[in-house]
Amino acid sequence: MNRKRRHAWSAKIVVLTIAAVIALAGIGCTLADKNTKETRVRITSKNFKKISGVQWVLRQMIENGKTVDLKGEEPAFVQFQLDGKLSGFASVNRFFGQLDIDEKGRLEFSKFGSTRMAGPEELMDQEDRFLEIFQKSNRIFF
Repeated sequence: MNRKRRHAWSAKIVVLTIAAVIALAGIGCTLADKNTKETRVRITSKNFKKISGVQWVLRQMIENGKTVDLKGEEPAFVQFQLDGKLSGFASVNRFFGQLDIDEKGRLEFSKFGSTRMAGPEELMDQEDRFLEIFQKSNRIFF
């Protein structure tokens, strides 16, 4: 197994329909929707390599303006590859998929899937929320 650099990730995923936010503490990468104020550099197809190859660890999750207590001993994480593939761990199961990002920074997820192991109910609920919000993201800021 390759040793991977782990970074805390400060990110927000804002979803219009459920007004949910996931915040990942650390160096300042943000996943967001079009209503997020742009105070950081937008990740596009031209600068995507800034966030690829690093394992971004979930440190905080905020949903509907409230911090959600994270459960479990192993933190959720995501890793992006230069070819657009992504993979990660979502509390119980591993997930994977393809991320397409254009020159304006618009995201589109495809071929998204995960393992389907059962786990404690509180971890399964946390995983479901994380994956649902994550897949609805449409931009990344750094």
